[in-house]
Amino acid sequence: MMEPPLVSVVIPTYNREAVVRQTLERLGSQSLPAGQIEVCLVDDGSTDATTSLSQAGFPFALRLLRHNRQGATAARNAGAGESRGEVLVFLDDDIWPERTAVETLARACLEHERTIMLGTLLTPDVNQGSIFARLIAPSPFAAQAATEDYDLPATGCLTGFLAIRRADFFELGLFQDPTGGWPNWDDVDFGYRAIQAGFRLRRSARARGEHWDYSLADLATTCRRWQRAAHSAVRLLRKYPALRPAMPMFADKSRIDWRADPPWLVARKLARRAASAPWLVAILECLAHTLEQRWPAEPALRRLYRWIVGAYIYRGFQDGLKELQC
Repeated sequence: MMEPPLVSVVIPTYNREAVVRQTLERLGSQSLPAGQIEVCLVDDGSTDATTSLSQAGFPFALRLLRHNRQGATAARNAGAGESRGEVLVFLDDDIWPERTAVETLARACLEHERTIMLGTLLTPDVNQGSIFARLIAPSPFAAQAATEDYDLPATGCLTGFLAIRRADFFELGLFQDPTGGWPNWDDVDFGYRAIQAGFRLRRSARARGEHWDYSLADLATTCRRWQRAAHSAVRLLRKYPALRPAMPMFADKSRIDWRADPPWLVARKLARRAASAPWLVAILECLAHTLEQRWPAEPALRRLYRWIVGAYIYRGFQDGLKELQC
């Protein structure tokens, strides 16, 4: 019998063979010896050439697991269930870890009891080819400036670049879907349950990865994603009301409570409602497109983008409230 590997990297994927191939190649050049890494690639019903990756000849052990379109949460849990490593590293298929990232996360989990480690995500410059992506993408500079690991709240938990001892993962009850929607906030749910159980969330300043985030492709793609995320966030906040103060982005997007809301919050909610009117958002989208083509002034466009995205978040949150009759 072969000795079990130190680390099992669990990657859910769906119809992204070219992207995940690049991720696997990055894993093939990690500082941790290849014999101490196994990769559980969970193919969630792809129809492209993803299955061919099992024959690609990577230096680590690659286990391709077929899953039948149950979503990323179930795929991650399935990969963890088949894993053999002492430490689990959950990695999204579009995150390319730097050479020392897997070892850094794994060692930190082994050195510190009841600790969940999160990697640092950087936005690659080439991913910012469009004006929109360049202006709206999270700035990498703050992340690059961090030199020490630091604690995170539940809202800072991200399943896309997370490491945890395998035994701890199963003790916490695996990932769970708190909303039944997509994105389903399973990362915040997991972080909240972990902190309540006495675990610590830490971000590693040295474990970094490039995030080739498709949702930053253009304004329309980002708006659709955030509208859906806001819609499902209503269920998350209903399940965990204590999270509301930690998610201020939704503070002005709920209905006005004339008896409980302070005047400043009533004013914010009224302003948000007015700024999210469909006719106004349509005009702003046309204006943004015109500015992109003729006068791509950075400050003006950045404000427009955030205003428009905020309107879609408001729309999604309001739809979620109506659905639950909140």
